[in-house]
This record gives sequence, structure tokens and C-alpha cells, in this order.
Amino acid sequence: MTWVPLNNKTHFSLQRGFSKPDELAAKCKEYGYPACAITDINTISGAVNFYKECKKNDIKPIMGCTVEFENHKSKTYIAKNKEGWYALIDIVSKRNTYSDDVIKKLLKVSLNENLICIDDLKQKPAYYVTPKDAELHRILLCSGMKTSMKKAKDKIVSDSFKHLKPFFKSDGHYLPSPSDVE
Repeated sequence: MTWVPLNNKTHFSLQRGFSKPDELAAKCKEYGYPACAITDINTISGAVNFYKECKKNDIKPIMGCTVEFENHKSKTYIAKNKEGWYALIDIVSKRNTYSDDVIKKLLKVSLNENLICIDDLKQKPAYYVTPKDAELHRILLCSGMKTSMKKAKDKIVSDSFKHLKPFFKSDGHYLPSPSDVE
């Protein structure tokens, strides 16, 4: 069985992801992956662009979304079918209007039948395409925190940005190559 990257964030995950759909699809083709998923945070706005780029590169596009809840806890969902895609559209459109409890109930209704929940322990999220993008990704995160790189390291330890700490400690949040997966 061939490994498929199922947990990829793009620049549509505003101030969080750094990958561009065209670069992600091209790298998947280079690596020989038959398919790839997009799982941006609380948005599906990059889906059409991602779909087109995957088709250009003969990669099967898989649609998903990471739904973030209070305290930056999140779950990543992949659409199993057309109904799953419609469920993601519904959930994302209601995300900023309804409470976490309502969103969790909507997700639970579609889970297993139309949506698959993937665990970040089983497949680490990729926020950029190659390891050389790690520093640029950190700059993007600093922009989101409205701070400099120097101040960011103190800020992530002391306040609500501590969920970003792993990005400042490791360059390993890139799309893995086949040899990385082995």
C-alpha cells in the first residue's frame, strides 16, 4: 500500500500554513504519491485551487479540514464522499456562528459515514512543503503574533501562543518524502 499525505495546511490557513497548493501538488507528483489531502484550519477556501493543481499533476485530491476548538484543541476531518464534502462546507460555514458544542454535534452526525477523523499522532501535519521553508514559516507565525523572531521565543513560553512552540523548536513540519515515511 502506498502512503498518502493526509494532513497538509496551506496558506489558506491564514498566518498558520505556508504551503501553496501548486507547490504541494507538484511535490506530491515528484514523490510519486497517488493522492494528497488539504486540511486547512477552519477553512475550505483553498479547495478549488488545490483540486485544480492536483488534477494538473495527476494527483487525486482529497478534501478535508482541521476544525479548531477552544484552547487551540483541534481535530482533522477528511471527506469520504460527496456527502462528507457537503458536511465540511456546512460545518465551516457555521464555525464562527455556533458554539463548539453545536459544531461537535454536527461533526458527530457525519463521522464514520461521511467523514474520517485522522489523528495528528498518526500523521503529523505538514505546514510547508520542504525543510528549507521552516524559517519562512516561523516568520509567518511571528507576523500572526505581531512580534519579532527574537520576542517570539519568549512569547510562546509565557502566554497563549505556547501552542506554537513546536514550530520554533523543530524544522520537521514539512511534507515528508517517501524515505522520511519509511
